[in-house]
Amino acid sequence: MRHLVPLCLAPGVAGLASACGDRRDEGTMDSAPVADRPMDAAGPADPAMSGEVAGAPQALDEGAALGVLAAINTAEVEAGQLALRRNVEGPVREYAERMVAEHGRNNEQIQAWSPDTAAPDAQVQAEKGRAELSRLEVLEGAEFARAYVEAMVTGHEDALRALDERLIPAAQRPEVRQHLETTRGHVAAHLEAAR
Repeated sequence: MRHLVPLCLAPGVAGLASACGDRRDEGTMDSAPVADRPMDAAGPADPAMSGEVAGAPQALDEGAALGVLAAINTAEVEAGQLALRRNVEGPVREYAERMVAEHGRNNEQIQAWSPDTAAPDAQVQAEKGRAELSRLEVLEGAEFARAYVEAMVTGHEDALRALDERLIPAAQRPEVRQHLETTRGHVAAHLEAAR
């Protein structure tokens, strides 16, 4: 895969890296973390102490976590199928075939644990996958191949973050935790192959 898309991913990866940098508002003088600020008598300095954080992801239960994983798998399978219909060649074709097979198999494996695909977080993830697929559907040829590989890099980076921060911590049963940890290893390998 590295030979197919050598430098065309560099701007996207650089943009992603800069987007993941320090998110503090550089225009404010108070850059101390919320936990280091004194509490105001009017209320907690940390909005999380009030029990609600606007826009912050809430803890998932195991079924919802599996629902999110099902949505991730479905998006990867559908994007891979689109790539195959677009007749991508060489390493991109091999990668698309791998995504269809491995994410499809993962989706089959998690069905025994009843993923909650109706959970709000699973629905958000599914919509994200549909939006990416819509973006890819209008592209053709080399432009499609580049965009597909870029989408796989971003998607697998996001999936790793979700597994680490939300999905694995939500596992209650040892067999589910083991599956999610194994999945994490596969997703990391997929990311490396896409890069």
